[in-house]
Amino acid sequence: MVRPTSPAASIVLQALTTSMTVLQDSKFYPDVTETDPTKDWLYLSEGGATIVFSYSGLPHSEYTGKVLRLRKVPRHLSGRPVSDNTQEEPDDPSIIFQERVTSTLIPSEYLPKLQAVKVSPQWLQKLEEVAVAQRPIERSSKDSIDTTRRKGVLATDLVGGQGWAVEIKPKWGFLPSSMHLSAFTLPLKTQYCRYCMHSHLKGTLGEADSPRYCPLDLYSGDEARVRTALRSLWDMWIRSMGKANNLRLFNEGKAVNPTDGETMVNLFQKLHGTHQVFNLEQFCGAFVEAAFPLIMKDLISILGRLQRTLDPLDIEGLRELWGRQYQAIHIGEGEPEPTLGDWESFIQKYISGDDSSLRYHLLAYLLSATFKDCSVILRLHPEGDIKDTITVIDLDPKELTRLPKWFTLDQEIVRNFVGVASQHPVCIDGNRLQH
Repeated sequence: MVRPTSPAASIVLQALTTSMTVLQDSKFYPDVTETDPTKDWLYLSEGGATIVFSYSGLPHSEYTGKVLRLRKVPRHLSGRPVSDNTQEEPDDPSIIFQERVTSTLIPSEYLPKLQAVKVSPQWLQKLEEVAVAQRPIERSSKDSIDTTRRKGVLATDLVGGQGWAVEIKPKWGFLPSSMHLSAFTLPLKTQYCRYCMHSHLKGTLGEADSPRYCPLDLYSGDEARVRTALRSLWDMWIRSMGKANNLRLFNEGKAVNPTDGETMVNLFQKLHGTHQVFNLEQFCGAFVEAAFPLIMKDLISILGRLQRTLDPLDIEGLRELWGRQYQAIHIGEGEPEPTLGDWESFIQKYISGDDSSLRYHLLAYLLSATFKDCSVILRLHPEGDIKDTITVIDLDPKELTRLPKWFTLDQEIVRNFVGVASQHPVCIDGNRLQH
């Protein structure tokens, strides 16, 4: 599975591509044009900047069990002339960022397999003609597949095929250091995690929230607390009727809706047998026990460590550091977005720990935000004949232009929570003393 990319993230990724100078002529690229765009690929999902198709053709060594992600363009730009430039088109920037940045921090076994593939304007045009009828009208009226491209992204379909899958958004997994907090925010931020405080704000705005789920339980490494977190995620999924986005379930590629009795029973019987009478509590127990071993693997602790060490200042400390140099403008304003070279240089400094410049801390905070906002996909096989896996997705870089909004939101979250803090249990950061 590969997630559709947002327009803002797409802009940042394209900036990375422009910094590429590596020759790619020697690489092997599977040629998707050997498949039939009108029969072999089914519309799966889309975001603001990309659209995803799943392979449904005859068994194929390259494409079976894969999805294809393609870039989109605004509708008014579709149909523009195809460039006759014969120069090799760079690989998609999401592939480049994973190869050069995230793969240096996260073991490859936990990363999705991404591969550049060849496409052609003619093939993409045929796919566009078929896909337009399958897409939501609010999407298809605004944009279309970029038919000028010559490359796409092939990735493992992490939710399709046999078995079932779970998507979890773990969110922030630590309490900040008190060193850089204001006198107003310190008592709250050092006792209540960002997610729990933000959930309260969302609740006041009428948005779906999950107040009983605390990410610090999931990141704790403690068996009882991890099980508590998983059960809380399940309860939130049921209460919100599947609308809260911290948990999603899939059965053979199709989303399971807790309000749809048929999809619920189908997955329940896959786990318990076709003769077992449906029982919601047993279903929850099966979910917790299936997910628990994968959550206890070291990926979750790696994500928590990266979040914490990349954000030692909190947004407040970062804003203060920015203000020492630029007192009259918003945080990040006018700062150039990082290129691929900037990210590679940053990673070297992060690993060696020999930089404390403003630019370093800005990039560190962006990367921490990526790990705070990622998802993990748990691929589960009840029969036991295939190894269960956990994979982290949604690792595109964030953009500097979001820093002012993040700072404003941070202050709003705390102000909204101060009057109700005594009504909430404190969040326990069991990993704090280890860092």
